[in-house]
This record gives sequence, C-alpha cells and structure tokens, in this order.
Amino acid sequence: MTWNANGILAKLPTFEVILNSLDIDICLLTETHLTKRNYLNLKDFKVYNAIHPGNTARGGSSLIVKNTIEHFEFAKIESNEIQMTIVQLNSLKQKINIGVAYCSPSFCIKKETFKSLLFESGDRFILGGDFNAKHLDWGSRVTLSRGKELRLAIRELGCNFHSSGNPTYWPTDNNKIPDLVDFFISKKVSSNFISIEDCYDFDSDHSAVILSFSEDIVKKPMKPILTNPSTDWLSFKLELDLKIDLSTSLNTVEELDKASEDFINIVQGSAWSNTKISEGRKVTTNYPEYIMNMVKNKRKARKRWNQSRDPEDKRVLNNLSQKLRREIKSLKENNLKNYLSNLSAEKESNYSLWKATKKLKKTVDHNAPIKKADGTWAKSDKEKAEIFAEHLAEIFKPTSGDSDVNVNDITNTYENSIPLVTRKELAKEIRGLNVKKAPGFDLITAQILNNLPKKAFLFLQLLINAAIKLRYVPSIWKVAEIIMIPN
Repeated sequence: MTWNANGILAKLPTFEVILNSLDIDICLLTETHLTKRNYLNLKDFKVYNAIHPGNTARGGSSLIVKNTIEHFEFAKIESNEIQMTIVQLNSLKQKINIGVAYCSPSFCIKKETFKSLLFESGDRFILGGDFNAKHLDWGSRVTLSRGKELRLAIRELGCNFHSSGNPTYWPTDNNKIPDLVDFFISKKVSSNFISIEDCYDFDSDHSAVILSFSEDIVKKPMKPILTNPSTDWLSFKLELDLKIDLSTSLNTVEELDKASEDFINIVQGSAWSNTKISEGRKVTTNYPEYIMNMVKNKRKARKRWNQSRDPEDKRVLNNLSQKLRREIKSLKENNLKNYLSNLSAEKESNYSLWKATKKLKKTVDHNAPIKKADGTWAKSDKEKAEIFAEHLAEIFKPTSGDSDVNVNDITNTYENSIPLVTRKELAKEIRGLNVKKAPGFDLITAQILNNLPKKAFLFLQLLINAAIKLRYVPSIWKVAEIIMIPN
C-alpha cells in the first residue's frame, strides 16, 4: 500500500489499526515529516526511513515491511528533491525490489533525474509513492511538465505504471479539484500479476492505493455473458421448449410482470446450462514446423549432455540453443513487418491501422471526482452512486398534474389504434438486430433471440401483445443503464 500521510506521528494509532485490518505486508509512506529525533516503531514490522536532508519535519518517506518477509535494505536517497528507500525481497521465486519515493513539488525535476531514480531502483522493481507528477496516461486530470518528464523516463527505461485512475489527492480547499499523484511504477513485472484498488479508510488529504502482487497471474473479473462458442444451441432450444408454458395467464399487469421476469430467467438459465464456462482467452502461437524440429533437437541434445557431461555435447547444445534463438527472433521480426505492412485505415481491413494505434496509446481512464451538496468530495464508488441516484431522482419525476392535457383522453383515443404484433413482424425485427451490439442488463443478445425455438418465440409474441392490450410495459423491460458523462 502507498499512502501520503502528511505527517504520520499524529495519525499513528489509526494507521496501525488499518494496517493490520487490511493485512498489508508492505506499506509505502510519503510525507512522513520524520526527523532523526522522531521515528516509527511498529510491532511486527521493520521500518526504513528516508528523511529530509535538512532534518526538518517535512517531506520524507518510510518503507514498512513485515518481519516475516525475508528482505534487506537495498538503497536510499535523501536529497532536497527526492527522499526514497528501497528494500530487496528474497522470499519470491525471483528477487524483486520494493521502493517508496516522495518527490517534492518545490523543485523542477527533469527526465534525467527521474531516470536516475528508476535506475537506482534496480533491474526488477515496484516503486510506489507520491511523485507529484500529473499525466493523462496514468489517469490524472491534466498533463503537466513534470508528468511529461516522468513519462519520458518511464518509456525510455522500459517501465510500466499502475493506477486505478481515481484521484488520490483531495485538497481541503473546495476551489481546488482533486487529482491523481500517488501511483506505482514497475519494471520487468507484468501487469497480469498485479491488481490495483483504492482505500479511503485514512483521515488525510490523500487516499491510499493498494497493489496486490502475486507469483501467479491475477485473473481480472470477466464481464458476465450467457453464451460463447461452446454453447450447444440444440440443447438450449430443447430445454426452453420443456420449460416454457404457453398457457400462462397474461390478463393483468401483475401477471405480465411475473411472466416477463420468468421468461428472462428461463432464457438465461437455459443459456448458462448449455454453455461451458470460459476461463478466458488462451493465446496460442503456431510456430512453423522447422522451429518445432529445432526445439526437439535441442531437447535431445540437452538430454544427451545431462547424461554424458561431455564438453563436446555441451558445445552442440549451446550451438543449437543460439541457432534457435536467432531463428525465433528472425521469425518474430518478419511477422511484425508483415503485420505493419498490412495495416490500413480503410474499411476493407476493418480500420486495422486505427485499432493498432489506439491499442498503443491506451491510457488509464480518469475517473472524475464529484462534489457533494455540502462541498466535500465523494471518493468511493458507493458515495458517487448515491449522489447520482439523488440527482436522477430529481430529474425523472412523474408528469405534473397541472397539465391541461387529460391522459385518459389520450388513452381512449389510441386504445384501439395499436395493432397487435404478428409472427412475421417479430421475426423480421429479430433478424434485423445487429449481432455485434451489446446486450442490456439481462445479457440476452441478438444471437440468443435468433436461436429461440418456436415455443419461446410464440411466448415472446404473447408478452408483447399482452403489453399492448394492457397498455403497460413490464417493469423488467424498463430497466436501463445510465452512463454519466463528465461535463
């Protein structure tokens, strides 16, 4: 976890409770305001401090590690611009450095200084802290000059950044807008092994960010879907035929609501029960036969050398290994050249050039903060959702009774003018649906509707016609997802 404490000693009791309740293994603190006379002493943790060189209660960083984790201090920087501490962990399959850095906003820090900072972190590392550097790429509201310099250093050294895109700095001045300045930088650590989440438990003008690092791939939650290429559509149709009852009464609003909800549940259940659960997209590479033969020859050579330990066998193994690496490198370069040469901005290639460019320039989405009615900021998703709900409740209200228009007159006028839906009309509408469009909250796609058996198709027709007769749209059909767009 990384957190700008803005003075840790005054917040120490609360900090210890939250640190243990969240089961944090390593905590990266910035703006600790510690000096040579004031230090941290935490039970079951080892603390490494980097204080301001002037020995004054400002800036500073602390790296807190559980005693059960095998580690040692790797490096330390205590300059006016940067206070950084790094430790190396030995308990993982591969050694990795963990560091914390606080970059003072009072100095103009250039790319070369940031490169030195990252270089000091080692060959493989995760570095967190308050860099006071804003850039759209990691989810800040704006891009400033220091953010540009840090972004260039990250790119040139082959590093990555990790953030949630949510603000981490919440100014006490209501005229200032929250922004993201606390995040993580890593090198030689794949994003597939990392997950990020925000923590709003601390009483400070900064919120914390928690990074979970696993030796195994961290599986991100997949969006729920009803079907995939493994779906058995024949079994799906047979199951629907067995479960749907065409004699269901649809004479009242209550009956129509229940029947509509039951229909959605039956379609969802039938789709799920006839679809194998996907574990995610598996990336496979089909290498040419000559590459696979070289792999086999190398494997035989290694087995021969393991048994004989003959220097000549070792020489043969080394030659085969080097030749295999050269061939794979050449193959990848040729594939990349072919891929780039076939990129196009035309419709015939499905606009492959723009898709490739967008993928390269993909950034962390900035989640704009929301101000409450009392002037404070909503931080968590729950707080934001409650504000949106209150706002929308004020907008979507029933029509006022002061209108001169008589709703009953309108109803009587159009009572007999809406014809019922025929099978032919319904079939035409379903066939015309775009299969690439996303489904609603019920997850029923155009592909599913096109695979409805005759009995389910007839029941859907009955539901629509019952809605017309009763002049009532079922509640479950009116559920909508509202996307709020920042102004």
